[in-house]
Amino acid sequence: MGYLLAMQHALDAEHVAAVCSIAARRTHVDDAVKHAPIWGPGYTLTMFVFASREIMGPQCVGARVMLQPEVSARGSLGTGAD
Repeated sequence: MGYLLAMQHALDAEHVAAVCSIAARRTHVDDAVKHAPIWGPGYTLTMFVFASREIMGPQCVGARVMLQPEVSARGSLGTGAD
């Protein structure tokens, strides 16, 4: 079940756009390969922090807080920042 949910997330339009944006800024495959070990753990850590807060938190986290990673990701797509 977790695998299917992960695949669904990986194919979401925003996720595909983020990965394409990262790949488009790289001029060589080597650059993209070097960037992946940094981006992957950072992304995973961010999702882990937000999911842990939701699961273990004494109160429910509001939708506004849970949308913050999505808003941040969307904002970074158009800035050209690495």
